[in-house]
Amino acid sequence: MQASPELAKLREALAPDWERLTPSCTADVLHALKQSIPTEETFAVLDYGCLTGRLCRFLKHHLPDIHVDGIDVSGGMIEQARRNCPDATFYLGRQTDWRAGRYDVIVSKDLLNNLSNIPATLERFHYLLRPQGTIIIALRDIIPGRVEQVVNTLNTMLYSVSFERLPWQVPAEQLDAIDAAVEELSAEHRAWARDCVHKPGDYCIITARRD
Repeated sequence: MQASPELAKLREALAPDWERLTPSCTADVLHALKQSIPTEETFAVLDYGCLTGRLCRFLKHHLPDIHVDGIDVSGGMIEQARRNCPDATFYLGRQTDWRAGRYDVIVSKDLLNNLSNIPATLERFHYLLRPQGTIIIALRDIIPGRVEQVVNTLNTMLYSVSFERLPWQVPAEQLDAIDAAVEELSAEHRAWARDCVHKPGDYCIITARRD
């Protein structure tokens, strides 16, 4: 996985509290991701930026016959992911020895807003994806122009792209618990976590089929 040292440090610092910091209102996003997977031709899925393995666990529950891998830059996240989803395989950091065309589907949720070099990341997806494979990205629309950048880059790489928007906000009944978890963080991480959780923005589910 390609990420800056700053992002790796941040994810590692937040790993112990991540489950308490993130709301459980993304079930509709998870189901939209699952619905985008062409199950009749999918055998291997990579969750790129898997955090604590929630998406991997969800996919294995609903699609038990597929092979699921997860990758993240945080060892703390990977440890939790292995506990949360023992039926998946998890990797720490960039895997330089992976062959081209290793995966039928690559899924990424809540990552691309934290990366600066979007084309390089999508090129990595392209390398790891088999011909006619599918990239599925859940991207919260909170950075101006980011969704368009992802779509335009995929178009230049000869992908057929579609996307849908899903309204998103933290449920009121979860706000107090999440705010309490945020307040327990160090000052250097508190503002980032609060902004990440509370900032409004629809989820865009971007589905790209390799031509």
